[in-house]
Amino acid sequence: MGDILGRFASFFLSAIVFFIVPIMLIALKQDDYKQTAINNAVIEFVDNARASGQITYNSYSKMYKSIVHAQEKCDIEIEYKSAYEYPVHDAAGNISYERGYRGYNRDDIVNAMIEIHPGAPNENKYIPFELKEGGYLNVRVSNTSPTLGTKMFRLFIPQYGGREIAVSYSGYVGNVKQ
Repeated sequence: MGDILGRFASFFLSAIVFFIVPIMLIALKQDDYKQTAINNAVIEFVDNARASGQITYNSYSKMYKSIVHAQEKCDIEIEYKSAYEYPVHDAAGNISYERGYRGYNRDDIVNAMIEIHPGAPNENKYIPFELKEGGYLNVRVSNTSPTLGTKMFRLFIPQYGGREIAVSYSGYVGNVKQ
């Protein structure tokens, strides 16, 4: 009886070593490919927006599809800040100008790009979101659910925190600082 249990244990251990571990290592390597794909999509989006001075619906859609294709559940944050001057009147009636900053998030930008026609949904138009020279554009992406590599690793180490797919890329529009 002990011989049968020993053989069963050795077959089980062999199955883990020869099948499960390589699949786990492939899943971890796949996480690296996902990270690279998301990096490339975000960098291309930000660099094109900075160079052209606008965010188009097509460029946003391309980045979004690339990210979702690589990792389905990701949090995508876009922030854009630009300076503006506004007049300030003092008690004597003199006018001076002060500088302030406007901030836009992803929802503000996407909503500004879509012109909705309620009566004819097929006639929606996409308007580019204009970026001001010297404005600051920042895009951050992070996964909101564990990757396959993390799930596989947790089979053997339950307290494993996991690998996070995270990208942050930013820059000034037109390479001019405000």
